[in-house]
Amino acid sequence: MSGQIMKVLIRAARFEDIGDIAELVYLAGKSHMETSIYDLMFPGSRDYQVEVLRELLNVTHWFNYSLFLVAVVDGRVASTLCGYSACDTGMPRLKDALAPRLAGAPMRHRY
Repeated sequence: MSGQIMKVLIRAARFEDIGDIAELVYLAGKSHMETSIYDLMFPGSRDYQVEVLRELLNVTHWFNYSLFLVAVVDGRVASTLCGYSACDTGMPRLKDALAPRLAGAPMRHRY
């Protein structure tokens, strides 16, 4: 509806936002392409891939939900932004977080 002003709130992500963030991260990994980068990283159904992303959002590394801001529109998470320190939460931490999943085990939650 044109002419209506949407109410947008920018805030720090919360634990309960993980599901919405996982969906948006999956879509960002897909962009305009047929295949998401997560289709290649985690072969399986989209539900499986989003579940892996949900797990990743809850362990200590650059992908943790606590490093995200979310834009909330009409009470729903509509967008995300992530920022991190490579020294504190960079690629070595992500590799450590992914190792159990790649070996077929669930990831250990650290937050």
